[in-house]
Amino acid sequence: FTSEDKIQSLVFHENYSYEEFVMGIRPNAEGSFVMTEGIFYKFAQKAHDNPDEQYVLILDEINRANITKVLGELLVSIENNKRHQDYAVSLAYKPDEPFFVPPNLLIIGLMNTADRSLKVIDYALRRRFSFFNFAPDFESTRFKEFLVSKNVNTNTVQRIVNNMTKLNQQIADDAFELGSGYCIGHSFFCPTNEQDEFGNEWYESIINNQIMPLIEEYYFDKPDEVNQKREDLFQ
Repeated sequence: FTSEDKIQSLVFHENYSYEEFVMGIRPNAEGSFVMTEGIFYKFAQKAHDNPDEQYVLILDEINRANITKVLGELLVSIENNKRHQDYAVSLAYKPDEPFFVPPNLLIIGLMNTADRSLKVIDYALRRRFSFFNFAPDFESTRFKEFLVSKNVNTNTVQRIVNNMTKLNQQIADDAFELGSGYCIGHSFFCPTNEQDEFGNEWYESIINNQIMPLIEEYYFDKPDEVNQKREDLFQ
């Protein structure tokens, strides 16, 4: 689809600002304050300079930042039907240079909807993005093949698939307190290091140190539920 040098990835946080993302007056290495082009502006210029190439900007944890504050006047410019010169806007720090987001720059925002402490996505932004839900699917053939390719013992693979599928179904069915947005994903069971085999000891370590603390948080006022989940996961 596109080469790695045409992909830019950012992780948003509460203190992320327009000055970092687009441009603004910021300190340099010498301690002076100078006009600095932000990551988005520089990446968009690359896309402008190479209109026949596809560029991808990935904004992870997009709902951790104040999106309208970070984007500023570009909130309108990211719309698909505003990606040309006719809809160029004057930037706050470059009012004499009309700017528009090029059509060959794809913007992908990622977020975990389960964390209720985070900001709700602004409705003005929602209508400018298409939304897709990606649910965990431990029964996927490709996931099983991935585990086997990472030297996960076949019995352990089946244990992961059976126990996590059952747990996620219970979480999804608990629509009053939890729901499908709280289902547990695959990343806990994706080995990154190399070893001869990942077996039951590896699986049980993940359950004890990563999955169960999350379950205890989900059911902090239901100790019997926590104990039952622990029993089920160690089957």
